[in-house]
Amino acid sequence: MYKIIDELGTVYTQYVYSKEADFEKMIVENSDKIFGSTGIYFDIKKLIGTPKKGATIPDGYFLDLTFHNDPRLYLVEVELNSHDVYGHIGEQILRFGISTETDKYKIKNCLLTEVNTSLQLL
Repeated sequence: MYKIIDELGTVYTQYVYSKEADFEKMIVENSDKIFGSTGIYFDIKKLIGTPKKGATIPDGYFLDLTFHNDPRLYLVEVELNSHDVYGHIGEQILRFGISTETDKYKIKNCLLTEVNTSLQLL
């Protein structure tokens, strides 16, 4: 098990999640610490892509606004370390690549809808 010791001598040990849903919840609750405060984390789970051509459902999206003239959108997938790297995770990455190309307008519309909904709640 990995351990990290900070400059104050605090020892941190690795926490192993048994449920992916608990891991996802922690990521959503701490997205600003994980991804940084210069972007927006979207906790959106919607099918993207064409079902017979590699459709997938990402766990979320991170819009990195570090450089305002060059924003970057990242698909977020939360996985337990017990999942097979090639058979499960590798296949998902391939599906993400295919789906983002075939469904980029759906992704944009999902994100815009989320932003507009959040603005209406303010």
